[in-house]
Amino acid sequence: MKSGTGAPTTATADAEAATEQTKNNKRIDEGNETVLQAMQETKQSKKNEKDLYIIGEEERELEQTYKCTNTK
Repeated sequence: MKSGTGAPTTATADAEAATEQTKNNKRIDEGNETVLQAMQETKQSKKNEKDLYIIGEEERELEQTYKCTNTK
């Protein structure tokens, strides 16, 4: 509501400030969610790299074992 002078009332100003704060909080929450998702993806990527390394090591060991048993 506007007063007779055309200036917003305190209630209107408070409501507008609360609305702006809600928008800011939503942006912050979205930013936090994006960071959390990126951290989870990085963690999964590192786990995948480790798993691939372990699989590669196991394959090399099997190849070595096969070469040793095959040459006898």
